[in-house]
Amino acid sequence: MKKTTILTLLLALTLFLSAWTPAPASTESVTTGATLIITNPLPKATTVTLAGENNYTFNIQASQTKTFTIETGNYRYKYQGCLDKTYTGKLAYQNGKYELNIEPCKMITLKIINPFFDTYVSEMKGWMNYQITVKPRHTETFSIVAGPYWLSYTCGDKGWEGKVKLRKDKLWVMCN
Repeated sequence: MKKTTILTLLLALTLFLSAWTPAPASTESVTTGATLIITNPLPKATTVTLAGENNYTFNIQASQTKTFTIETGNYRYKYQGCLDKTYTGKLAYQNGKYELNIEPCKMITLKIINPFFDTYVSEMKGWMNYQITVKPRHTETFSIVAGPYWLSYTCGDKGWEGKVKLRKDKLWVMCN
């Protein structure tokens, strides 16, 4: 009788253990953080670093707004802005979120009038690089970042190169 009882208990225990499985782990992530919105109006990508409760690094492409989740806390930010100027400050938590708006570049409108019979071609190298072509006897308008550039241009068989600082909307060049 003892053998039958032990055998029955072992059989029942085997059936119970084969049918029982532990509860699956939850696949939902628990978010205890806050929303961070970064807007980058620059014409090129920038990297934002946050230092505080945790350290974060975010790469934001040109003309994009990105949303992230970070731990709530006090943070200081740092990023390279227009003309490689470094910006730092304290990230403010307002209306249930953090927002960081990257300082936009100062833009100028450059109008190039080519009254000559030769095509005007220039290359402007600086924080941003531009290649500009204006057909003979045409006028073209370009929006560019204000700042210093190394300018080289040709117009027909004439050429020139040198450093220019564009702050206003005029750049005088001669093709004759």
